[in-house]
Amino acid sequence: MNHNLNTDIDIYNYINTQFNNIRTLTTFTNISNINTSDFTTINNISIVCLDKLSDLSTHYLKKINEDTLSLISLDKLSKMYDIHNDLISKIHNFNNISKETATNIKELALLNLSSEYTKFIFEDIFNRYKLILCQISDCIKKLNIFSIIFSKYQEKY
Repeated sequence: MNHNLNTDIDIYNYINTQFNNIRTLTTFTNISNINTSDFTTINNISIVCLDKLSDLSTHYLKKINEDTLSLISLDKLSKMYDIHNDLISKIHNFNNISKETATNIKELALLNLSSEYTKFIFEDIFNRYKLILCQISDCIKKLNIFSIIFSKYQEKY
């Protein structure tokens, strides 16, 4: 795939849209109605997004290893690559939601806890994953800004 500013931003925006759509899944909007098919959706979205990010990783590494980049460009690109890797890590962490939820469902079933206590545990889990969704969105915003800055800088020099 040939990469440029628009393709990079398009990929990041696609990923942002996909993860924003996750926020609307039943499991995130109604904690008392955990829908197992939502975890399949989350897994599928994560896999597609990680695949797209893998292509971008290759692009970043090729650019970083070019001899033609100035030190300033290399520094900016390296920072982008760090944020990009942070985004990949956050998506991997987010994808653990199904495992953590399944584990807790099994453990809580053995403990015979009250429904209020169980609900509290799942609210805690899903609030942590909602935070990861915000962190994913934040990484993407930073990457879009860095992409624009990097592109403008490249045009000048």
